Amino acid sequence: MVVPTLEYYRFNCYKLLFYKLWEFPHFLKLQKILCYLKKY
Repeated sequence: MVVPTLEYYRFNCYKLLFYKLWEFPHFLKLQKILCYLKKY
């Protein structure tokens, strides 16, 4: 089975997008923790 390049590219884009959306809240949480630690 051969996957067309466009479909494959689109799939990778979506994968990257979902990964970014999933990582972003964790990144913000990490920033808050670091900010909190800097206060003390």
